[in-house]
Parts: sequence; C-alpha cells; structure tokens
Amino acid sequence: MKTKMENRSWKIVGTGVAKFHSPSSIHYRPHAFHCRGSFSMWDLLAVIVVLLILGAWFGFTHTGERGRITQCASNLEALGRATQSFANEHQDGLPEACVRVGKLETWDTALMPYLDPALAKAKSVYDKRRFVAAVQKYFVCPSDPFQGLNHRSYAMAGRNMRFGWPPTSHDETGVGVVWDKNTISILHDDGLEENAASNPDLLPRMKQSVLLDPAHTLLLTELIDPGNGLERPGGSVIFSVGAQQKMVNGDDRHFHFGKFIYLMTDGHVKLLKKSQTDGSDGVSANIWTINTGD
Repeated sequence: MKTKMENRSWKIVGTGVAKFHSPSSIHYRPHAFHCRGSFSMWDLLAVIVVLLILGAWFGFTHTGERGRITQCASNLEALGRATQSFANEHQDGLPEACVRVGKLETWDTALMPYLDPALAKAKSVYDKRRFVAAVQKYFVCPSDPFQGLNHRSYAMAGRNMRFGWPPTSHDETGVGVVWDKNTISILHDDGLEENAASNPDLLPRMKQSVLLDPAHTLLLTELIDPGNGLERPGGSVIFSVGAQQKMVNGDDRHFHFGKFIYLMTDGHVKLLKKSQTDGSDGVSANIWTINTGD
C-alpha cells in the first residue's frame, strides 16, 4: 500500500513555488521552465555565418597576389628593422647603397648580419654561401617573376651625388649614397680613396638626423629586374618611380595591382600608386627626395 507521500507528485507553478498534488491533478505547463541562457538554433547559425565570413576574408587576403603583397611588406619591414640596428651601431648612419672602393659592398651586404644575428656570428668564410641562402628570403618579393638563387627584388632610393656633400634636408634627391672613384672626388680629399680601400668605414654616411621627415622619405622599394642580384652594384639603387614602373612593363593586373610597396626611413611601409610617390597627384609628398618641402 502506497504512502501519502508516494501518491503525490511535484507540480511547478509559474511563481516558482513547488506544491504537492496527487497524480490525477497534475497539469503540465511546458513553459514553466524557461532557460534564458539557452543556445538556440538561430544562435548557432549566426556563429556559423560569422566563421564562414572570417574564413573567406582570411583566404581572400592571404592567398594570391594579396598574400604576396603581405609577405613582401613583411620583408621590407624586416629590412627596416635591420637598417635601424645598423644605424644604432654606426653613429646614426644609414648603409650606403653601394661602395666600389676596395672591397665591393652594397646595402644588402651591410644589412645581412642584422637579419639573423645568431647565424651571422657563427658564419665563416667557408659557410658564407649557407648564410646568404638563409637570409635571401628577406630580399625577394614573392611577386617577382625573376626569383632564383642570389636574386634581389629591392633597391635603395639613390642619391644624385651631383648635389655634393654633406647632404642637407633640402636636397631634391634620395638617401642611397654611392661611393666610387668619381664620387669620392667631390670630397676633395686626395688620400680618402686609398684609405677607404682598406677601411670603408672612413667614408661618410647619410645620417638619419638629416632626414627631418623620415615618414615621407623613401628608403627601399621594389626594382623588378633580372639583373638585380644580391651583393651586386647593378640594381642596388633606383632614382624614380618611372624607372620602377618600366621594369614591370606597366603590368597593373598582376604585380601588386599596379602599385608598389615602399619602406620609409622611419621603418613603416606603404602600398602606393605611382602618382602617390612623386607628388604628381597634387596631394601626396614626393617620397623620392629628402627635401622636406616637397
């Protein structure tokens, strides 16, 4: 025989108060339990849609030419950090675009030890090839069709040495200094060439302090040329966006969608159209010169 307790069951009322009722008097109220924190089907669909949109965006921006642009910009940012490290150890001086006095040296040669300091310390005459191969990835734009061993995709904004020395913040030319027999002659020092042949550090460098507007002063950019190679003087400098555009035959559809990536001397990069680099659009600054007034 059941007890009175067994003949009763719980009934949940809307007020949340539980009372005893007999089985025959129970009325089920499906909305009596209301969980406000439940995860509905619509919520799940919304999450799925957001994930699909994010996945499509990631794939769109990290594949194809957009992905190559991202990697190219990353390369130039790394070269910008290496340039700053070089300047910190050379009295605020930027590396020369090219030195052809005694031992040949180009700007990429100067920056290599700062791209992988640990490997640079371990390298010797016998493993230089391995060292260069390890750091070459920083010097090649993924959109460059001329990729290969010891290839280089970038060049320094060249300085027209006819502006003389020392440079000023009003010179209408770039930062990439080239020292050879002819350009050394502008210093009027007969013994400098002979002394610099054994000690290139005697040659003066472009100082960062001269650059009053580093955010709008070009340091490095792409120069797409089959003859542009690591540690080679050819292709180490570039003087205008016209020469840069000519090298890709005006291919606006494939190479960076008609734009180029520019590393400024303050270390940041920009993806710009041709007209945005030389002031021809009437709005942008001429980044090809150190002149703060253009």
